[in-house]
Amino acid sequence: MKKSFVIILTLTCLIQSYDTRAQIVINNLSSAQVFGRDTFGLVYDLSSFTDIYDHKSGGNWDLTSLTYASSLVFERNSNTSVNFPSASFQEDIYYPFGGGLSYDAVQASELNSNHLSAIGEEIVTEQTIAIGAFTGNSNDKLVFPVQKITYSTPETELKFPVKHNDNYIVTSKHTTSFNITLTLAGLNNSPGERRTTNVISDSVVGWGKIKVRDLKSGQHFEIDVLQTVYHVDTYDSFYLNGKPASIAILTAFGLSQGQLSTSVETRFIRKGEVSPLVTVYYDGASTDVPIEIDIHQNRLDANSVGINSISEIREFTFYPNPSDENVQIIFPDANENYTYSVTDMRGSVFCENTSGNQLDVSEFPAGSYFISFYKEGEFIGSRKLLVLH
Repeated sequence: MKKSFVIILTLTCLIQSYDTRAQIVINNLSSAQVFGRDTFGLVYDLSSFTDIYDHKSGGNWDLTSLTYASSLVFERNSNTSVNFPSASFQEDIYYPFGGGLSYDAVQASELNSNHLSAIGEEIVTEQTIAIGAFTGNSNDKLVFPVQKITYSTPETELKFPVKHNDNYIVTSKHTTSFNITLTLAGLNNSPGERRTTNVISDSVVGWGKIKVRDLKSGQHFEIDVLQTVYHVDTYDSFYLNGKPASIAILTAFGLSQGQLSTSVETRFIRKGEVSPLVTVYYDGASTDVPIEIDIHQNRLDANSVGINSISEIREFTFYPNPSDENVQIIFPDANENYTYSVTDMRGSVFCENTSGNQLDVSEFPAGSYFISFYKEGEFIGSRKLLVLH
């Protein structure tokens, strides 16, 4: 009995020692690939992959048999904002609200040896949103003017070093200004505000190895990761002419005073990358209802620069950009079978499998779009188009 106990104790110590050595620690992202286009494979059929949501120490997650439904290209640019001089990079974001409406902004983030955090955002072009479909008056509208929006506290995504069992909570506030014309309520270009409080928590709940499949080549890669749960509670209040907006007006847009919206994500992060390797999205606050998995495709192989040739996508051009009417598409070779599709920031498709050289954007809502190019049906890459009216 004593000999058995010694053997078990020895094995336990060895296993614990192995676990300690196997865990990764992300000290910083100083050498990360920050700028450029990152491609993500999108997965919607999640019926047979429940174990990815479990918190594991020394876990092994195999996602190689997942079926990619589509891809998304996300662009991160070097900071050019005079409003946020300390920012390291910028990225396009959008805010949906009642009735399927939304507006776009550019978020500024700071990356240093201590943290990766969003510090504010800008609306860089005035955006006018028609709301007559909700009010019955074609003159009614929302206008989001050009503005700087500073977060009261940086909205932290990572605090370095990142290691197993770390957790933190951040509360941040910001205000977005707009003007509204609502004839029935006697409002004519009246000033309004959306006052937002975000309560953000991030917990490192597991670690291990995850296997993913390259969207383009089909090759499999096994990568060391930390598993985190990123939780955001957003509280919004709305003001018109300096006073809380009436219940009647808010109800017309599917809003409420002090309304709460919650997003929860399980993220698998790796060394040297700003974007998580894998992100699991859920329907609201419950992690019982996963709705999507995004798998980062760039630099899966440490010896590769990405899934696409950077020079190849640069051969596709279009002008003018920004545009308000017709965009001329230039393909690198008129004899090849090239097509393209256009999606907005939310992934809504505005055209697909198109081969013509003229793209009419006169009916597109103002905002940011991605033109994704294909050769013989194979995805090449995407470039951003800005539509102004």
